[in-house]
Amino acid sequence: MTVFSGILTTSTAYDRENDLAALQSGIDSPHDILHRWHDSHIAFIQASYHVTPESNDELLPLYCAESGMTIAGNIRLDNRDELFAKLAIPHTVRAIMGDAQLILAAYIRWQNNCVYHLLGDYVFTIWDQQKRELFCCNDHIGNGTLFYYNDGQKIIFSSDIQAIKTIPGIKTTPNYDRLAKLVDSDLYRVAQEESWFTNIYQLLPATILTAGANGVKTSRYWQPELGEELNFKNDEEYRKAFREVFFESVSCRLRSGFPVTALLSGGLDSSSIVSVAAKILEKQNKELHVFSVVLPDENDLVFNDERYYIDLFKSFPNVTIHYSTPQDKGFLSYMDKLSNLSSPSISSRHYLVRDFYEKAAGLNSRVILDGLLGELSATNYGDGFYAELFSKFKWQLLWKELNARKTVVGDSIALQLRSQVIKPFAPDFLKVLYRERDKVDININGYNFFKPEFANELRERATALKRDKHIDIFKTTPDQRENQLVNIKGRHDKGIENTIQGPAEFRYPFSDKRLLEFCLNTPSHFKIRNGYKRSMVRIGLDGILPPEIQWRNTKSPFSPDYLRRYNSQVGQTKGFFDSIKSNDPVREVVDVEKMKLYANLPIADNETDKFKNQLAMLHIPKAIYTICFLRQFKEFSINR
Repeated sequence: MTVFSGILTTSTAYDRENDLAALQSGIDSPHDILHRWHDSHIAFIQASYHVTPESNDELLPLYCAESGMTIAGNIRLDNRDELFAKLAIPHTVRAIMGDAQLILAAYIRWQNNCVYHLLGDYVFTIWDQQKRELFCCNDHIGNGTLFYYNDGQKIIFSSDIQAIKTIPGIKTTPNYDRLAKLVDSDLYRVAQEESWFTNIYQLLPATILTAGANGVKTSRYWQPELGEELNFKNDEEYRKAFREVFFESVSCRLRSGFPVTALLSGGLDSSSIVSVAAKILEKQNKELHVFSVVLPDENDLVFNDERYYIDLFKSFPNVTIHYSTPQDKGFLSYMDKLSNLSSPSISSRHYLVRDFYEKAAGLNSRVILDGLLGELSATNYGDGFYAELFSKFKWQLLWKELNARKTVVGDSIALQLRSQVIKPFAPDFLKVLYRERDKVDININGYNFFKPEFANELRERATALKRDKHIDIFKTTPDQRENQLVNIKGRHDKGIENTIQGPAEFRYPFSDKRLLEFCLNTPSHFKIRNGYKRSMVRIGLDGILPPEIQWRNTKSPFSPDYLRRYNSQVGQTKGFFDSIKSNDPVREVVDVEKMKLYANLPIADNETDKFKNQLAMLHIPKAIYTICFLRQFKEFSINR
């Protein structure tokens, strides 16, 4: 994974070599080449991991002597041809011109306005020697990360937060405002520039940062908005338009100098991506290797997995399936990797992500396609659609759809009327009451492992944050497209957080800006049809998706034997909590004694009790990950 870092200072007397050496020591990811560049005010270092074909010949940081500008970053542009034409780039150099060089040319032409001409997954920094100004940019959706620290004399920036911490004199503590997210799920809709470390900030999606004589300023250059509703004469016209944009969103993410792999769970999201990627690669005489989580024993008497749906892709001529069944692995595996967490918010199934990385490396693949964010675009659930039909007096169609839904999934008409038709019309204060009532359910809100006093402090912080940032708690309204927009904005405000780094980059076709805008402006009746939610992709990929997947409404857990794996490590879990001494500072935050009791509760491999399930999947793992995260700080060190 490419990592780039730098230091901008107001003084020419800074200890450049020591700072660069410190930044280099913080690079813990595989890379092909390490390169530095500096002048009297700024220094860059980049560990490049070549992924696109053109990146093999691109040395970053890249300095352009003619313009006096330097660029570093992790970049994949999706509109190269459009930029070539706009910038009049000679045809003779287009094939070998790297994406960073192309962005630099765009910046030279349009300066800060270059962001309105870029499309793809990117995060980059440009140093303009003439203006003595640093320009930083994150893409529309926030597929990349950039963190920065500013003490008034120097700005330290990096795509990896751990690199910033290596600089001597950096003062940071755990950010309790971020920890508050673990007790109030509404805060996941709050755009927080602060990282999990105080004094270290992150560049939000669709945001630019400038630093120079006028100080440090940030501004957003794009926000998802409702456009004019698209008008399709019939399903065939819609299908043609959908395929054009969806195929393009997948095709762009197949651009690699190495084999491309993908995740395949057997569900609608991943199957859509794999179906389209396979079709595109087949025309190029290329194979697609996919990774699928299944049970080690397909004749398991306790659990079911998705093997039946996954194996449907064996009929695809260029798809090879690799089953993921990491032996003796669970939520406590790879504990040596948890000592430098950038966030305590990692999945208890992280062992599967690490297995995907290992499999990708074995195939010499540096790209893994993932079906994340489908619910925001092509597999949107159509929340508010039934209430919208009622408000528009389309009662006959509403009755037809409610009956169809009853046939498809078994939901009674009365239940649908209460939850899908009447509830969206409820006054806001009632919706808030419903939501607060639902938060009592351990499934929905908070991780039940903090000391009560500390949890109360975090809740007070959460309340203040929501008040200060004027957060409007999401409430379903009788307007499907408006509900979809609110969901997109909620995700857009926080970007994509990949806390487990490895030797491949995850790419997300559903996050494509063009696809998001297309799906947002598609009429609601394409999102729920004949009792089937997520109908955009069902209609749009008719004849491409395997029919058994196209029309399915069920889904097994991503890791069906998780509890069995949990129980195999329960001894390690008890040992972890037992090793925490009575005077250990983490006890000020985590209720260790309560976690000991929870760890001793018997939990069956096929446990049906909701509370016990949540203990094993959320609370106990999160308690351990939070403790590992806190150990990075002096005040929570065992040897303080």
